[in-house]
Amino acid sequence: MRLAVAAVSVVVLLCYALLAHRSETFGLLYPRGGAVTLSLSLLFANAGAHLAGASWQRFADRVQILGAVWIWVLVQLGCMIYMLYARV
Repeated sequence: MRLAVAAVSVVVLLCYALLAHRSETFGLLYPRGGAVTLSLSLLFANAGAHLAGASWQRFADRVQILGAVWIWVLVQLGCMIYMLYARV
């Protein structure tokens, strides 16, 4: 699961790089943080995936954390794909 979350995170960052290459309105620090903020949010999502794999966590907590991680990563991926096809 951890590798899958990491792989999707890399795909999201590559999509952002393509978006920044296509449009000058996207870059390292813009709009509203740009690649830096996106990278930090994906870093927190990957930390959550590692936390969900911790054996000392209750099972219900692990499932909730992993669900939140996947929702966050898939929403980011969906937004990147939408913006790439919308030609923002």
